[in-house]
Amino acid sequence: MLEVLTAGFFYIVVIIGTATVFLKVVDWQRDRHNERLYEILKREHPERVYGTPEYEARFSHPDLPALEKHLGRPLPAELKKLYADTQTMLSKPFEVIPPDSQSPDDNLPLNCFFPADAHAITDLWPSDDFTLDQLPFATDGSEGVYYLDLQQGGDDPAVCLYYYDGGFHVEIASSLSEFLAWKRISTFDDLD
Repeated sequence: MLEVLTAGFFYIVVIIGTATVFLKVVDWQRDRHNERLYEILKREHPERVYGTPEYEARFSHPDLPALEKHLGRPLPAELKKLYADTQTMLSKPFEVIPPDSQSPDDNLPLNCFFPADAHAITDLWPSDDFTLDQLPFATDGSEGVYYLDLQQGGDDPAVCLYYYDGGFHVEIASSLSEFLAWKRISTFDDLD
């Protein structure tokens, strides 16, 4: 009986060890694949890679008429003001602190804004995640995308956050101007 239990335990350890090694190899291969894709994209289309000078240059020349044509409606006035503020658009990652924040866990990370031009149209639409009534304008740098809910209409629509991990949408501010007025703290103060 003890021999059977020992043999069973041995096989369980071997199976778990093999599965662990297999998963590590798969992760390593996926990481290498992603790095190669990133390098190819950076070499062939630097204007589409966050952090490159070519990407950042897109903020100096937003093509708002192209977005309006694609969406079939005028862009909200508050969004136009945001895209006219190149300094904000190029700001380093920060956290937005909602007025009802009770702890740092309630803060909302904002990694970067998206440029507003023809590349943004092809990069963001069509998508199973966003309709033409949902205008993505920033990312949290992880699994979330900030967008404007254009269904409400008006010049100052609500800001929502879509989480890819879980696939759910949540309104975080009743207007873009409210969201932009919230206090911000840099997430990279120690790197300056």
